Amino acid sequence: MTTENKIRIKLTSDARTAYVELPGHPVEIVPGIVKKSVSLDDIYDYEGARVQLDFDEKGKLIGIEVVA
Repeated sequence: MTTENKIRIKLTSDARTAYVELPGHPVEIVPGIVKKSVSLDDIYDYEGARVQLDFDEKGKLIGIEVVA
């Protein structure tokens, strides 16, 4: 698994979903890399776009998904 120390942003073709890959996120697709996902509205009284936080097996935040 190759990772980079860069932040990459990917958008869906309709630009309604953005995924921010943080340092430590693998460059290539690795099934099962995300061990835990937490929705922002599950941990905070939040209203707005859906925000999902993705963590690896060590508990490190590796990605953030934002859906409009």
